[in-house]
Amino acid sequence: MTNQSMIEIEQPLVKLTDCVKVYRTGQVHLKALKGVDLTVNRGEMTAIMGPSGSGKSTLMHIIGLLDEMDEGRYLLNGREVQSLTDNEQARARNAEIGFVFQAFNLLQSANLRDNVALPLIYAGVPVAERRDRAEAMLERVGLLPWAEHRPGEISGGQKQRVAIARAMINHPSLLLADEPTGNLDSRAGREIMDLFAELNESGTTILLITHDQGIAACTRRTLMIVDGRMISDSAGVNAACTVPEKVWCV
Repeated sequence: MTNQSMIEIEQPLVKLTDCVKVYRTGQVHLKALKGVDLTVNRGEMTAIMGPSGSGKSTLMHIIGLLDEMDEGRYLLNGREVQSLTDNEQARARNAEIGFVFQAFNLLQSANLRDNVALPLIYAGVPVAERRDRAEAMLERVGLLPWAEHRPGEISGGQKQRVAIARAMINHPSLLLADEPTGNLDSRAGREIMDLFAELNESGTTILLITHDQGIAACTRRTLMIVDGRMISDSAGVNAACTVPEKVWCV
């Protein structure tokens, strides 16, 4: 192995140093993040917890290149984010990062195949390849027989699996999930965590926000953020994990 290869392996996927974010409304200034340091290595599965208004969603938006910090330094895959142009950031966001949201954010007028293929359109992938790759991802999440269905015709758990398939279609380095089980019942939530565990085992780095202690216990690392500051960082799977087995049911 070359020295360069060793450096690439050891390089953290995400490295935030002294991250500060301030929201300004007129004369009112709200400091949402107050000097947060965070390192996420490749292959981690990490939960971010904290009360409402603690800054956890702001932190995820900055990591996902959906927002910018006011102070600090951010390295994504070894690249200085602040040095990237808007177009370069957009390309990095599409290629390097997958997003999963609590509300699914699926196009109601499109079938599941087209929803999953959406990021490939922005990447300029030809139609036939888009179809093949979308169907392969639907098969991976157990939903290929529903490819022609629209989101209104499937359950909440199935919608979130479609959203995960869409997030993974470009094989991103990092999967960001904001309360991915928040709109689901306990059984569907377990299905989603099963899927995250499979993706993580295959090498995907996962960073998720959750209010659910049981969900956080299924990750390998839990970060706690309060009032814009990181107050704890614990590693290791908790014995209280509420996802003991695969429970997918369609």
